[in-house]
Amino acid sequence: FIRDLDLYHEYRLSGWMIEIPFQLHPLSPQSSFKYYETHELDTLLPILRKHQLPYSLAFTVENPRNVPLAQASIDPYFTDISGMLLRCMKARYFPRYLIFMGELCKPAFSKGKLPGFLAQVKQEFKGFEGEIVLAATPAEWLDSDYLWPLAEVVGICYREPPELEYKPYFMRINRQLSQKLIQYQKPALIVQTNLVGGRKLLLFKNQLRFWDEQTELRGIVLNSLYCEFPLADQHTHFGLAGEQEFKQYLKRYTAK
Repeated sequence: FIRDLDLYHEYRLSGWMIEIPFQLHPLSPQSSFKYYETHELDTLLPILRKHQLPYSLAFTVENPRNVPLAQASIDPYFTDISGMLLRCMKARYFPRYLIFMGELCKPAFSKGKLPGFLAQVKQEFKGFEGEIVLAATPAEWLDSDYLWPLAEVVGICYREPPELEYKPYFMRINRQLSQKLIQYQKPALIVQTNLVGGRKLLLFKNQLRFWDEQTELRGIVLNSLYCEFPLADQHTHFGLAGEQEFKQYLKRYTAK
């Protein structure tokens, strides 16, 4: 983290996103997190506070084993997330955004309990003055109206485009999302870019294009699926360290 601070400042980034994943397990109704155990947040939050670095805290429940959501309980994950938020209160350093994504945002998993939990967070997470982001794929936002009234900010999780030609795909998707954002009068935040393959810069540019001028796009999070800082990562297909053209463009873009 300390090593990556220089890159953070060099590219004039506006904050960090810390993504905390939980996994549904077919043999247990609970996640593996134990509040009394040491957690990475115990180290990260004091560092962020010391350097006065803005950050967002993202929670996602993943389902790699395809556990039937109708049989899973969301309550243990609400308990675990509450424990994480207490760590923020203890550190006296609060996120700019609280982001919820993955199975947490699916009605089959939340079973109507998500609105009550979000209201509880707003009421009891003392000191938090940021906004709540609910994040889903473009298709999930376009196919359902369930999340729209609940989100203060609409979080967008891009996946690798199903079409080889990026322009027509993003022209269609981003324009459709723009109309929904205007309809519900919500700002948007791209929380997952998933820049992969040999055309990362082209993919990045198209994710930022075709938005209606009336929409408010708050920001875009660079690859966030691994703990390695993407601009320092040379080893995974999400890494951006070797993408010289991309880094030059990013530096120009953030300098505007």
